[in-house]
Amino acid sequence: MKRRRLLSPLEESELVGVPHYTQGEADGLCVYYAMSMMLAALHPAWGSTLHEAPRYSWKGSPVFQALRRHYKTERLFKEKLADWFFDGMSLSEATKILNGFFRERNKSKLTYFTLSHVRSRRATTLRKHSVAHALTVNDVLTAISWHLPVIVAGGGVDSHAVVAIGYSVKGAADRSICFLDPGVVRPEWRACGDVFTEDAEVIMPNETEFRDYRLGRLFTKGRGPKFELWKPAFLDE
Repeated sequence: MKRRRLLSPLEESELVGVPHYTQGEADGLCVYYAMSMMLAALHPAWGSTLHEAPRYSWKGSPVFQALRRHYKTERLFKEKLADWFFDGMSLSEATKILNGFFRERNKSKLTYFTLSHVRSRRATTLRKHSVAHALTVNDVLTAISWHLPVIVAGGGVDSHAVVAIGYSVKGAADRSICFLDPGVVRPEWRACGDVFTEDAEVIMPNETEFRDYRLGRLFTKGRGPKFELWKPAFLDE
């Protein structure tokens, strides 16, 4: 399959329709809310139930349902929820749960999401075992150009997690990224060099496994912005 590369020296893109969920001031649930935004963006049918209480094993938030199935007993389930509230969810755990959703839904063993480090020009201590699996900033921006949101954590956002939904490229040295922060009420734009530093990591959707539905995007390249719907044929171009 031939990948298309849309990034040019002057380009701007922003996904349309990603819900912006916000966390409370005292909880550590940024990864949970970032994961919820990702789920609602890629499978909107889940959006209305993402924050419902898990009253039954078959009803309520799909996140809570998956957690209850994974930890088996009600005691372990509630202990894990308490851990999330105070200490947050790890990115590896979020990746496992995201993959579990779609594997169960599609009755498959495919990898729908991957957790990777992002190589940075400033990085000097990237773990050796991660180098082979590290992505570049351009990989993240290209995923957004393919109508896919990306969860970003660490690096310039510290011990926090956000959802990248847009970018601006005005030359090789002037690139910015737009993200939804669960702790802020409006989208933020920051220079890529300030976000992807040292230990930055991303949860990236696998572009070959989400062919049927993706969000539309506002795309500016040249004269003015236009709205672009997702077409599965894009991946074959």
